Amino acid sequence: MFEEYPRGGDADTPQRIYSGTKAFWNLAALAAMEDGLLSLDEPVANTISSWRNDPRKSQVTIRQLLDFSAGLAPGFGLQVNEYGDRDRTALRLPMVAEPGRAFIYGPSALQVFHQVLKQKLGGQTPTRYLERRVLRRLHLGPQRYLQDRAGNPLLAAGFTLTARQWSKIGQLVLDHGRPGG
Repeated sequence: MFEEYPRGGDADTPQRIYSGTKAFWNLAALAAMEDGLLSLDEPVANTISSWRNDPRKSQVTIRQLLDFSAGLAPGFGLQVNEYGDRDRTALRLPMVAEPGRAFIYGPSALQVFHQVLKQKLGGQTPTRYLERRVLRRLHLGPQRYLQDRAGNPLLAAGFTLTARQWSKIGQLVLDHGRPGG
């Protein structure tokens, strides 16, 4: 195994993993599917009523949010610290492509997923669900969530992990989704 750390860092010093954070939210989506809370192929508009009358948004599925093919504008401004309400803004962003036709990388699709998961969970927050269903099972503790003023975390970035902690997601894949094999 090859490990290298920034100057002054070591194996026990967590580093920001930036967009690596996104993978953990995809695991939360799979856990929610396993728990019967959602289907990856269900339209987002089943949960987000404001999308029901939009010809393109009404066709977007949860899977398309998670694989960045929803067609929603990327919304890079959502990553700014001290943002007002990321979820509300993401829900209102325009469609820039037909759902399923283009890969559009940015934080907006995951912020919409956050709103879907929040509504599906009722009273439990998506961050607590992620911690209970994903992070705890990987023996990872709570993370920093870079909340906006409305309390919505930035799903596209924010986690800090050691290289060994982050490698647990790769091991999970190698173990076919069963922590510890």
